[in-house]
Amino acid sequence: MTLIKKITPSSRNGDISALLTLIMKVFAKNDWSADVYLTSIIETTSGTHEKLLRSKRECR
Repeated sequence: MTLIKKITPSSRNGDISALLTLIMKVFAKNDWSADVYLTSIIETTSGTHEKLLRSKRECR
């Protein structure tokens, strides 16, 4: 929970990416394919996470 409290509109990509990594690990522990609403949230979160990781790699 501490990490979530640290996220603000001005947070760095690395902070947001770290939070999304934690969220994706929790989602990966279960099969959510039957949940129509959560599936779209997971896809959006996963897509955003990939974009942040790509952006982070390109900045190096």
